Amino acid sequence: MKKKLFTLLALLMTVIGANAQEPTTYFVELTTDSKPEGASFTMTYTEGSTPAQNVSTYLVDEVAPVPAGAKVTLTVTPADGYALTSVKARTFMDGVEMRTRTRGTDAAEGITILGDVALTPDASDPNKFTFLMPTANVRISLGYKRLATAVTIVVLNLDNIVYNGQEQKPEVNVEYAGNDVTKDFDISYSNNVKAAAKDAKNAPTVTVTAKATSERFTGSASTTFAISQATLYVKSG
Repeated sequence: MKKKLFTLLALLMTVIGANAQEPTTYFVELTTDSKPEGASFTMTYTEGSTPAQNVSTYLVDEVAPVPAGAKVTLTVTPADGYALTSVKARTFMDGVEMRTRTRGTDAAEGITILGDVALTPDASDPNKFTFLMPTANVRISLGYKRLATAVTIVVLNLDNIVYNGQEQKPEVNVEYAGNDVTKDFDISYSNNVKAAAKDAKNAPTVTVTAKATSERFTGSASTTFAISQATLYVKSG
């Protein structure tokens, strides 16, 4: 009897040990509501000393399976003319998990429940991030904005820009795809006192910088304009 009991316990320990070596697989989901055409992703994960596993092929459907506890590396390649401006990650669960778990984190059991996932940015690549896969699914939301270099800066009333010893701040319109988007930008000027040609080394310059509140644009762009010399009059007598 004791021998049978010992054998049963040994078998049970073997099963438990095998399960411990095979962490549960969860899914990483990338949202694509604002993904510009041409944007792409690369995702790999590592477990201990094993070689990196590339799961980018799963991202065709924007979902990739990853074992809990693995270190995940996500590299984003924005489409031409766009910049990646926000990356957020949160855990999420399906209906079965929602019924069996409560909000919060149970550190004793290693269970992560409905919360933010800490993303660590790469110091040398602003489009690369790593995180540890929790014991739950992860939804990553990526935000993109059009670079300001895609806009057209139109300086108005060029014929009236004449040196008078004061700063010249001509009115400016910012356009994109035929639409006026000036409200998305802050406008500043430099080298805008002395008379100079548009192509001079220190030409008068207007710079438009996307506002932090802009939902469409990021970055800045500049263009130059000319300040004409004032006409000199010689008074006789």
